[in-house]
Amino acid sequence: MTLLDSWKFYDPKGPISGDRSIPGIGIPGTGSDFQRFITYLGIPVIDMKLESAPLYNYMLYHTMYEIPWLLDNFLDQNCTAMMAVGQLWLEIGRDIADSIIIPFNLHDYGLVLSDFIDRMDQQLEHIGIPKAIGTKAYRVILNNLRGALTRFQIVANVIQEITQSVNTGHESISMKQAEMLNNRMQHVERAFIAEQGIYPERAEFRHLIFTTNNIHNDYGNLLFGGILDPALQWYNASITEI
Repeated sequence: MTLLDSWKFYDPKGPISGDRSIPGIGIPGTGSDFQRFITYLGIPVIDMKLESAPLYNYMLYHTMYEIPWLLDNFLDQNCTAMMAVGQLWLEIGRDIADSIIIPFNLHDYGLVLSDFIDRMDQQLEHIGIPKAIGTKAYRVILNNLRGALTRFQIVANVIQEITQSVNTGHESISMKQAEMLNNRMQHVERAFIAEQGIYPERAEFRHLIFTTNNIHNDYGNLLFGGILDPALQWYNASITEI
């Protein structure tokens, strides 16, 4: 059994609806040590680790007993888990280094954005936002958002095809062209950064998409905090008034 097989077995629900080939990949919430890179600077992050299935962490996590002896005798006696993660990190690093164009899959990014918007729509429907602002107005706003997503996906798919062709050796480009494409890849996330923050009370969070909402669990994955935060605040206030 490979590391990927184990990953799919314990966490089979991937980030793209209907695609069972990709295992579960979580969203860096405000409880993550790495989320500031993406939510403030627009730099993609990854927090790669093996979890203690079926629990998120082992019982002595963040206690005074979490010492090397615990690792050597209970958690990873043969260092197989650490070695597996290390090998995966090395392979990811090798793939990035050997790729002419940064292998950032914009096609999948567009699919995930579509799924995020669907989830946000469901949440807003659930708390009654369409009724509060008018169903027609709500649909116009959401259709505009989906239209922007469609335009993004069209361009993203074109760039993804070029990236795939170049990195597999089916198409050649100049160093100047490669530099231009890589520069665009590095600025994809930064295109979603709001300079002043998503709103004054959360100015330290600037990513319009990957900022989780401030109402639910910080380790959750309800995104679009700039939209869901005020919506949920309104909902909670309306319940309190009733």
